Formats: sequence, C-alpha cells, structure tokens
Amino acid sequence: MEVEGSLEMKLLIEVVFCMAVFLVILAACTPATPAASPQPTLENTLPHNIPTLQLMPAYPAVGQSPTADPNLEPFFEGSSLSMSKTDSGVALLIVAGDLPTPCNRLTYKVAPPDDQNQVKVSLAIVPPQPGENCIQVTQAVKQEIPLGKLPAGTYSVLLNGQLVGKITVP
Repeated sequence: MEVEGSLEMKLLIEVVFCMAVFLVILAACTPATPAASPQPTLENTLPHNIPTLQLMPAYPAVGQSPTADPNLEPFFEGSSLSMSKTDSGVALLIVAGDLPTPCNRLTYKVAPPDDQNQVKVSLAIVPPQPGENCIQVTQAVKQEIPLGKLPAGTYSVLLNGQLVGKITVP
C-alpha cells in the first residue's frame, strides 16, 4: 500500500515538474514587453480651400444679411416689436423661428440708431463645434433682442437688411 502511495506521489511530482518546465519555456518564448505596433499615419487628402461654417468675430455686419448659405440664414416664422415692461425706453425685437439643430444657436448685433432713425439688427446662426454630436431635428426658438435705451421718437427696425416695422418710443 505504501509503495502504491509513493508511486502516485512520484508520478504527481513528475507531472508538476514537467508543467513547470513547460511554463518556463513558454515564458521564455514571449517578449517581455509587447512590441509597439506601427501607428497609422493620417494624411490630409482634402483640398485646403474647403470652406468651414465658423462665425467670424465681425460677422455678420450690422444690418446686412449674413450669407446666401441657407444653413446659416435663420428661418423666421415671425417677428414683432414692443417696449420692455421692465426697462423704460428700451425697445425689443422679438423673433421666432427654427434652428437647424438644437446645437445651433442664434447670435445678433444691434447698431445704434443712425441719422435716419433706423436701428439695424443682424441675426445669424452659429453652427455647432466641429465633431459635436447633435440630434438632427429642428429646434424652435424665440429670441428677445433688446434694441437699447432709445430717445423719444419713431424708429424703423431692419433685420438683416429687411424692414421689420416701426416703433415709437414715448
């Protein structure tokens, strides 16, 4: 019985030893650190004169239509003029319309009244940042644009070069 137990023990030691030798050989065949795989290089194959949809700091000029590009031209459903209920003498231009996506936003510039009592307003759409993920649905927007504290008088308000209407400041 004891001979049988020592035989089993001897066989077990031989199997463990063979497995240890196999693992050492296997470890010797693998590199210590993984070899750096070559990184793909990116080449710019696009022409350099592709226009981008970025809003320039002085764009659009006050009172002028921002562009003929329909993606940057705001789509208006309506506009109206009113006086502020909280600020005396401050006229408001209220515009309503749709933006191409929820990631777009409106920007505007208001020029002080000129010698013909015209207040010129420029309104444009600012596109989303490059690479920004955005759902492709239109976004309804209503924007109140303060025209500033105006002296008493009647003013013509032009939005992107188009007459919106006249407002009288008491």
